[in-house]
Amino acid sequence: GWANLFVIFLGLPFTIMGAYLAFVGFDYKNSLNKAKEDMNESIESSKLELDDINKKLKSNQVGANEIEQQEMALREKLNESSKLLEQLPSLVQKVDKLEDKVKGVGINAVPLLKKEGKAIGIDISHNDSPLDWDKVKAAGVNFVIIKATQGATGFDPKFNENWQQAKKAGIIRGAYHVLKSGDIIPQAENFIQHVLLEPGDLPPTVDFEANPTGPSPTLEDLTLFIKVIYQKTNCNPIIYSGSYIKSLPGASDAKEISKYPLWLAKYAMSPDTPSPWTSWTFWQFTDGLSINGLPAYDFSGFNGSESELREFAKRSCTR
Repeated sequence: GWANLFVIFLGLPFTIMGAYLAFVGFDYKNSLNKAKEDMNESIESSKLELDDINKKLKSNQVGANEIEQQEMALREKLNESSKLLEQLPSLVQKVDKLEDKVKGVGINAVPLLKKEGKAIGIDISHNDSPLDWDKVKAAGVNFVIIKATQGATGFDPKFNENWQQAKKAGIIRGAYHVLKSGDIIPQAENFIQHVLLEPGDLPPTVDFEANPTGPSPTLEDLTLFIKVIYQKTNCNPIIYSGSYIKSLPGASDAKEISKYPLWLAKYAMSPDTPSPWTSWTFWQFTDGLSINGLPAYDFSGFNGSESELREFAKRSCTR
């Protein structure tokens, strides 16, 4: 009936079209497969392009991270530079002080003092032993001040050897004590027990400096120590100090210590005598100078000639 006629009516054109396409040589199945293959190729190509884009994105991200890290490092350097810039004034002062020290301890310092007729000496301890005393003498060293004691019980293990060798070498000798806070009378007794002064020896020296590991000695400690030493030895002791005694309140008005000779520690081109003294007797101008093949020693000058130094040693002690 009508259904059959409808099928015939709808299917007939497709049949005719298929027959026509077959007649002209069109293979629609192959065409479909070809179109499918082309599409797959297009999809694969797109995937490859997408992978390439992802790789570039990742590479750009790595580059961005590196740039960010470099930026952070640069900012840190800028901050450090800013801090250094703020510290520049103090750095300039330190450089100036270092330059003064270098000028003061230069190799020309010893010849200059010698030219002025000043006696030259060194101070030593067990840290500087053993010494080649012949070389020391040949270097023009006129005197040596040797560490003997420290505090109430300390004794330099090389003192006796250095003490005898200095005399044997014909070098004017002296001994020093490192003053500590408290127990002043036992400290003086410790020095007197270990140091036997002979005619021609320099008077006792007291090293008056700040203690970096504990309480520092006071002006009262210093005053009592030198009084006890004078009473026990009949010698006016030498006071060794520098920036520390300048920093103490009341030191510039302490007239009772000004009658004792000052051994000034000042690493610069010239000595700067602190109050209450009006002049220096000894001046330590370096804490490390090597001459004539010797190791680096602390060098000092005496404010006078070698013969005047011997006279100083005689009049400093009344025996």
